[in-house]
Amino acid sequence: MQFLYGAVQEEARHFAQVRLPALVDVVARGYPGAEVPGLRHPQVRGTAVQQSYDEVEAQLREAVSVVRGSIGRASRAGVRATAEDAQMYLARCQVSIFTAHDAPDSELRQWLMDFDHLVTRALHVQQRLRILAGSWPGVQRADCPVRMVIESAQGRIDGFQRVRYTYLPSTGEVFVEGRVAEALTVALAELLANSIAWSAEHIDVTVQEVQTGLRIVVEDYGIGLTAQQRVEAEQLLSQSTVIDTTNLTERLGFSVIGRLVHEYGFGVDVSAPSSGGGVRAAVMVPARMLRSAPAPPDPLPERRPLPGAAPREHADGPSGPVSAPMTTAQGLPKRRRQQPTSAPQAAPKPVTDALDAHAIVAGLQGLGHAIHTNFPADEGDSHER
Repeated sequence: MQFLYGAVQEEARHFAQVRLPALVDVVARGYPGAEVPGLRHPQVRGTAVQQSYDEVEAQLREAVSVVRGSIGRASRAGVRATAEDAQMYLARCQVSIFTAHDAPDSELRQWLMDFDHLVTRALHVQQRLRILAGSWPGVQRADCPVRMVIESAQGRIDGFQRVRYTYLPSTGEVFVEGRVAEALTVALAELLANSIAWSAEHIDVTVQEVQTGLRIVVEDYGIGLTAQQRVEAEQLLSQSTVIDTTNLTERLGFSVIGRLVHEYGFGVDVSAPSSGGGVRAAVMVPARMLRSAPAPPDPLPERRPLPGAAPREHADGPSGPVSAPMTTAQGLPKRRRQQPTSAPQAAPKPVTDALDAHAIVAGLQGLGHAIHTNFPADEGDSHER
């Protein structure tokens, strides 16, 4: 009896220290070649002890299977929702193409602008997906002024007409490092889209010069965040790892921003409410990400008249050395403005080719067919029983 008691104790230690970790390696981690060892003492085989351990092992396998299925469903739902958004915008592009077939030539320019906005929205949706999966935004930009970052973000959302950007040269013409320009644009677009979705009024965007850099503030006057929602948003904004797929269907915008904040080093804060009770989001751009305006390109060499040709008179452009870069009161770089040097203008050539609207429409028909071929209608989802 004493021997059996000792065997049961050793078997319990063997299960906790050897068999259970091996079971986790096999079932949860999926290590190739890993095996779960059997009982240590044959004396307990066929007893209630073995039966209890077998039940624990079965429950662990079932728990891993349930969690894996839940993660799979959440992942598919998140990817499906994102892909469906992209497909929706591309489908709207297709409808817009077919609608433009009979449009008068005077409406072609406006149609192209609307088409470009739809494509931009679709591309932004795809950007969100790759960022959530741990990739970079996929676009490398040159150094650009803050106003271009804001205007680009504004052009990536629906309802962009409701965004009011207060432009000031002292902040709007400060240049942002090209390495982070696209990441800032994506993050700002997410904040604008969130404000547009939860506010029926206009959205105010201002840029403030602070001691440590620039602060871009997005302020809406809609439904504010509750204390719990604010805590959840701050957790997502401070996310430092690839997003857990079980949370992929909730607050995608904050999840995207959190990934960008971790990868690029700027800051986003939503802890303070707006003056109207809505959400006040602040994007902090550190001074190390700000750049001086690029030097203007060298003027074109002066054209010499051909032998025997009469000299042509033209106004001389401003001369003198290029002024030194200017800075703001806080020491931030400002964009230099220069009058362009006048250059001789060639005589305008007579217009021989007119815009062929029929040729453009024919090309758009081919584009519409390509979209229809590569993005077929949804054939429905299969559901597990």
